[in-house]
Amino acid sequence: AYDPVSYQTMVMYSTGSAVKAYIVTEDGDNTVTAGSALTITGANGTANDHQPDLINTGERKWVVVYKKASDGYMNSRVLTTSGTTISEQTETTIKSEDTTRFNVSVNTETMGDYAAYTRLVYFRARNDSSADARILAATLDGNSISSVGSEHNLDTYTPNPGAAVYDPESNRFCSATRNLD
Repeated sequence: AYDPVSYQTMVMYSTGSAVKAYIVTEDGDNTVTAGSALTITGANGTANDHQPDLINTGERKWVVVYKKASDGYMNSRVLTTSGTTISEQTETTIKSEDTTRFNVSVNTETMGDYAAYTRLVYFRARNDSSADARILAATLDGNSISSVGSEHNLDTYTPNPGAAVYDPESNRFCSATRNLD
C-alpha cells in the first residue's frame, strides 16, 4: 500500500505462521531502502483463506485487518512509520466471530459529515458452513479505530478474497470478490 505523501510503500506478507510488514522508500533517484520486517502481533498467517488486507490512510499511516491467531476473530490496527521503522497501535476487534476472508477500505474524500480518511468499511465472510459476505463500518480517529457499527449481511455466498475500494464519484464503498460456490 503506497503513501503518496511520504513516498513509502508498506508491503505485507504471510510467512506460513505469522503476518509481517516492512517499509520500502524510493528517494527520487532510484535508490531504494527497505526497513526491517515487523511481525504483526497476534495475526494468523497460516492459511490462504484468511489473508490480511492493508490500506494507506494518511501520511505514514496504514490500517491492517487480519484474523487473530488466538480466537479467529477479525481484528484491525493502525500501523505508523518513522523512517523505515513500523510501530503498531492499539488492536481493535472488528467482529467477535470466526472470520475468514476480509478486506478494508477508507473514504479518500469528505463523505457527508465525515472528513476524508475517517470512515473505514470492512468486508468479511463468516468462517462456518454459511460463510455469508458481511459488511461493517468503523471510525478512524487519529491512530485509533473505534465505533464499530452493526453488521449487515450482503449475500449468501462464499466469497473468495478480493479488494475493497472507496469510489468518491458515487460516494460509495465497493468490494469485489469471486464466488467459491
